[in-house]
Amino acid sequence: MKTLAILGVVLVVALVVLAAWAFSWASISVRDVREAETLILGQGTGNPGTWALSIRGSGQVDGEATVSLLLGEGRPYHVRRLSGKVDFEWSGDWYSETAKVRYEPVSVRSGKVVLHHRFHR
Repeated sequence: MKTLAILGVVLVVALVVLAAWAFSWASISVRDVREAETLILGQGTGNPGTWALSIRGSGQVDGEATVSLLLGEGRPYHVRRLSGKVDFEWSGDWYSETAKVRYEPVSVRSGKVVLHHRFHR
């Protein structure tokens, strides 16, 4: 009976750890919101099983900026204008382990922009 209880606790802990890992999001911040920057999301690990990408943007921009998810050849796929509170989501099919996001300020004085992302495999 005691062994069964211990096994149950171990199983629950393992499931919680697995769920936390499976639903975790990586984050990357724009270094200086007054400067243009290309952010690289993900890392090339040689795992060809990526089928989708989800991105959540958060933060605050004092001024105006644009953020764009770029396709392989550098063409914008999703574009979002930022001003004031930053709060947006992009998701969809994505068959690469990495993604490029271009941040371009128009007239930004201060702020912070964070991209939370997850590659679905």
